[in-house]
Amino acid sequence: MRIVAGFSASPEDYFLARAAHEPPYVLQKQLWPWIEQWEPRFEARARRQCSAEGGLDDDDLAADGFLKLMRRLRIVLLQDLAVLQPRYPSLPFFAYAPFNGPEWDEFAVAVRSDAVGATEPLSLLVQRALPELSGVLESTREAVLQNSQRLAIRLEARLEGIQDGLDALLQGKVPVTFTGHFGAGPAVSLAPAPAPSTATTLNFNTAPAPAPEPPVPGMPVVAALAKVFTVRDI
Repeated sequence: MRIVAGFSASPEDYFLARAAHEPPYVLQKQLWPWIEQWEPRFEARARRQCSAEGGLDDDDLAADGFLKLMRRLRIVLLQDLAVLQPRYPSLPFFAYAPFNGPEWDEFAVAVRSDAVGATEPLSLLVQRALPELSGVLESTREAVLQNSQRLAIRLEARLEGIQDGLDALLQGKVPVTFTGHFGAGPAVSLAPAPAPSTATTLNFNTAPAPAPEPPVPGMPVVAALAKVFTVRDI
């Protein structure tokens, strides 16, 4: 019923201070005492014993489940009425056993003392918060993964473009133009220059020496190196 109503199916998601107190068995057996009479017969039926042997002739799963439900409900009834008795003392329940007597009074006082000012345990609060934290972490993780994938795709596209350009350049698919500038430079003589002489020479020719002939210009030298320009393949 709790699950159908939309509540969690996990028992750890609920906290009732009165549920921590197990009613004494002397109080439990006073409610629906026929439970103790029928449970041994179902246990005998599980051992394949018939009614003549103290069991049952047929399997009855519904009746077995009903007995287990009633055993659980009588515990809940004792716990709830211990809390409700001060609020509704005129309820007819309290006029009958087991809701009177020393055993009941001791149990009811213990339940009510813990129910006043009870707070939920920290461990339970953490368990409730974990699903919310898990959802936040999961959404953050998905966002980070999506951004990483987008960045990886863009980076891969850039790298492919650079690789294609390098491949085209190495394979000669991109034309290359060499541009150079040639200017006039000083003449270069390949003959070694004569070593200066320190000996004194006497010139007995009094005629003026002929004017030296102008040097013949040699091959021009490259004044500027060639510059390489890569022309984009359009």
